[in-house]
Amino acid sequence: MIATHPFETARESVLPLWSQAAQARRSAPDAHAPELFVFLHGMLFTNIQLDDFSATLSRLLERLSIEEPEEREWTMMATVNVGALLEYGRPQGVLRRSGALGQVDRIPAAMAAASKVKLARKAQADDRMEVDGDERRQSSDLEAVHAQSPPATQALPVHPDTAASLEPPPAFKMAQELTFALLSHALRSKRDNPNSYVTILLTFLQTVLQHPEGFATLERAIPWSDLAAFLGRGPRVSSNYTQSDKLSKSSILSEDWAIRGMVWPGRLFERGFWDGGEGHLMEMEMLDARDSEASVDDGMWEDDVDEGNKPSREKPSRATLAWRRTMWACTKIAKVVPGFRWDGKCTWCIEGALAEKVRQWEEEDRQAREEEERRKMGRRWVDVDGDQLMDVEEEIADTLSESGSDDDEDDIEEIKALKV
Repeated sequence: MIATHPFETARESVLPLWSQAAQARRSAPDAHAPELFVFLHGMLFTNIQLDDFSATLSRLLERLSIEEPEEREWTMMATVNVGALLEYGRPQGVLRRSGALGQVDRIPAAMAAASKVKLARKAQADDRMEVDGDERRQSSDLEAVHAQSPPATQALPVHPDTAASLEPPPAFKMAQELTFALLSHALRSKRDNPNSYVTILLTFLQTVLQHPEGFATLERAIPWSDLAAFLGRGPRVSSNYTQSDKLSKSSILSEDWAIRGMVWPGRLFERGFWDGGEGHLMEMEMLDARDSEASVDDGMWEDDVDEGNKPSREKPSRATLAWRRTMWACTKIAKVVPGFRWDGKCTWCIEGALAEKVRQWEEEDRQAREEEERRKMGRRWVDVDGDQLMDVEEEIADTLSESGSDDDEDDIEEIKALKV
C-alpha cells in the first residue's frame, strides 16, 4: 500500500465541500458575507475559478460594508485566513519553507533533490554502456549521500528549477490579498474597539514578523497606514509600558481558543494559560457566545501597578482586554519592523524607507485598478471621441434598418416589436 501524506488525505476528504453545486449556491447574487467568504476559500483550496477571485473579493467587501458579522464570524474568518496563509498545512508552504514558523523542512527537500540527481545520472550511465559505468554510478551515489547530509555551515545547492519554484504561487498571493483586505476593512470600521479579527491577525503577525523571512514575505501586503491610524485612536498607554514575551492567563480572550493547537503560536502562552478559571470563557462557551454590548472604558491603563496592593475589582471588559492584546502585539511588531514607530505614548506612525515603500505600493495598486477598469470597459469604447462614437451609432442604426426591411411579413410579433 502506498503511504499518503495527511495533507493529501485531508484535501480528498473535503473536496465535496467545494462541489460545483455548492460553490454555485455560495456565489448567488443574494449571497451573504460568510457564503462569499467560503466561496473564496473554495477557489484557493482547489485552485479552481481563480479568475473570479478579485471580483468576488470586491463583492465580499461590499457586503461587509452593509452587514456587520458577529464576533464569532470574525473569529472564524481570521483563523481560516491564517490557515490560508499557511496554505492549509501544505508541507512545503511559503511561510513554512521560509522558516518564519520556527522550523524549515530542509531534509525532505534535500533528499528529494538528491534522488533526482541520482536517477538522472544513473540513466545517463546506462545509456552510455561504457566500461567505467559502474564507477560513475558509485560516484553519483556518493554525491547523493553527501547532498542528503550537508554540513551545518554549508547552504543547500539551489537548482534553477528549485529557484523558480520559490516564487509564491498565485493562490498564496490571493490568500494575502483576502486576509489583509479584511484586516484593512476591520481597522477602518467605525467601532471603537478591536474585533476578534484584528486581535488574531496581530497576534499572528507579531509571531511571524520576528523572522526576517516572514517579514519579507508579508511586508507588502500589510496595511501599515490603516494600522497606524487605528492605533492612534486607541487608549493611552503608560510611558513605562513593558512587553512580556508570553501571554498570561489574565489576558486570555475568547478568540484565543480558536487558535489553540495551531502550529504558529508555539510557546506564545504561559503555563496554565488554558486552565480556565472564574470569569474566563472556556472553549465550548466561546463557540456558543453571542455578541454583547461593549463596556465603556476609561481609555487608559497602567501595567506597572502592583495589583496585590489594591482591593479586588471586577474582571476587565472585553474592550480593555482586546486593546491590551492589540498594543502588546503592535509594540512587539514596532521593535522588529524598521519604520513602524511608537513614541511610547499614543502616537503611531510609519516613516523612513517603510513610508516610501508604502507610498510606492499604494500608487502601484491604484494604477493596477485603473488598468483593470480600462480592460473591462474595452479599448474601442474608451479611445473613440464623440464624433467617432456618433458615426459608430449611425452605422449600427443603418445596419439594423437594412436588416429589418426584409422579411417583415414573416417575422413573429416579438421580432417586429424589437425592430420597432
